[in-house]
Amino acid sequence: MRDSFFVFVFVAALVVSVVVIGVIESAPDDGAVHSTFRPALHAGLNGMCAAVLLVGYWMIRHKKKTAHLACMVLAGLLTVTFLVSYLDYHASAGSTKFQGEGFVRWVYFTILISHTVLAALVAPLVASLYWFAGKRQFDKHRRVARFTLPMWVYTSITGVLVYYMLHVWF
Repeated sequence: MRDSFFVFVFVAALVVSVVVIGVIESAPDDGAVHSTFRPALHAGLNGMCAAVLLVGYWMIRHKKKTAHLACMVLAGLLTVTFLVSYLDYHASAGSTKFQGEGFVRWVYFTILISHTVLAALVAPLVASLYWFAGKRQFDKHRRVARFTLPMWVYTSITGVLVYYMLHVWF
């Protein structure tokens, strides 16, 4: 089971990556000015997701299972809303070029690459968490959640950082 699970996660992460890259790269380069609201919305959804995940973690550590469930459902809804909006936005806007120079450029791309790789891995891992919880396989859910939660929180927080580095600071 363990090997097939990780093969599934790896293959699903590759598929997610190909779809996201395909959507971004297939956008027409029409020179149009695109909404500045959507990237801010995406950062807000990511920030709220990180906060809800941390509250949900606190809830389960304090044996508040119903509150934990509510937080995790909300985190999933925030993530799905983000992903749908992100793909829709980038289907028309394409990618945004980073304008920073020097050392900050290295910092930005380090954050972006780690964010992107972990986000691709998080998607199937999160799906498996909902699957295990729905099937009441809480031992498996707990084992996968131990390494998925930090990755999910990291990608949510770095998503906000990427927004600020691309659209606010530089």
